[in-house]
Amino acid sequence: MLAIDAQGNVCANYRKIHLWSGYEQALFSAGDRLTGFSLQGFSFGMAICYDLDFPELVRAQALTGMDCLLCISATPSGYDVVPRHVVPARAYENGCYIAFANRSDGDGAFACIGQSRIVGPDGGILASAPAAGAFTLSATLDRQMLTRWRRLHPWATDRRHDQYLNGIMPAD
Repeated sequence: MLAIDAQGNVCANYRKIHLWSGYEQALFSAGDRLTGFSLQGFSFGMAICYDLDFPELVRAQALTGMDCLLCISATPSGYDVVPRHVVPARAYENGCYIAFANRSDGDGAFACIGQSRIVGPDGGILASAPAAGAFTLSATLDRQMLTRWRRLHPWATDRRHDQYLNGIMPAD
């Protein structure tokens, strides 16, 4: 996944870290690092499709100050939970914007469900596309709203990471 600015300069190149099932594992090699870039005063992180299913990936980027996650996807039929619930949840739990661009065609091995969307740090949908057909989305990333949201929801300072690794004892 390449991020290119308005002048045609490459801002970042990201390789998908989490390969989906044996299908992708047989075709590709996984990437080995998170990638981000800054543009017009915002910090962007990157993810591809199945990467979004891993909350740790988005959280790791949010902890470095990411303001907006760019995620391209080929989410197939039967996984409507991703655009409808996972995308807003990842934005909310990490206090960031997410721009989720999903294919909406039947080309290739899987019929994709569309439903691209741009979501705010409160999990609210700022723009959304239908399930089928080509569509252009746009939304304004509001720095003041992002700063206000983060001040009122300080998850980064309230989290108790030291407790998460202690493990859970099975019930008797």
